[in-house]
Amino acid sequence: MPRTREPTISDRLPGSGSVSEIMTVLGHDFTYLATKMVASAKRGTLTEKDATHARRLIRALFALVEGVTHALKVVSLELYPVQGHPLPEGVREIVSEKGYGLGDEGKIVRPRLKLTWDRKVKFAFQFFADTYAATNPLETKSDWWRALKRCEGVRHRLTHPRSAEDLKLSADAIVDAVEAERGFRQAVDDLNQTSGQVRPAHAPPAGEPHAAPRALATRRDPRRRGRTPRRGPA
Repeated sequence: MPRTREPTISDRLPGSGSVSEIMTVLGHDFTYLATKMVASAKRGTLTEKDATHARRLIRALFALVEGVTHALKVVSLELYPVQGHPLPEGVREIVSEKGYGLGDEGKIVRPRLKLTWDRKVKFAFQFFADTYAATNPLETKSDWWRALKRCEGVRHRLTHPRSAEDLKLSADAIVDAVEAERGFRQAVDDLNQTSGQVRPAHAPPAGEPHAAPRALATRRDPRRRGRTPRRGPA
């Protein structure tokens, strides 16, 4: 019989999916599109299909970032409150992205919080690092983070185009997307190392049972070449 993978905590959380699955599926989508763009650049010609791939590349980048960020938050939420250590106030609301308020009839409602993707990424990394009493590897002054921030503007105009010009992407935008994806993946891999090597900060004393698996196991797509297309004219 084929050997089955032991489920991780993130697998058991409703709606979260596993970090590894998100990284694999969406990472494959991104790599496929990036490979297509690199091939076009080498040919020296761009077609309408290439333009479609470029727009999908930006969307795939943020699907990966936001999907992994959510999974990191949910995994940390279950691991943190062990042995009677309560969660800091407001953490559950931030993870669920729902606050509290009052409706027109005076009843309690749970409105959705308006949180930007970059703040959610910062929170997810710090929350997971706090859970494991580990160093947060996220560097928001790094080149890849700045590239990701530039891609945010590209995504915004692709999502809310005011003219046909807003749907066009420059070669620099593609380079930024590839650099951002690579940097984000590396940051998650670094965080993964802490999950396998550092005992959770609020774990039970040695000798007592504690289910803290290597929840962030990721797999790199074997077709990743590790190459970044050269910057060129828009």
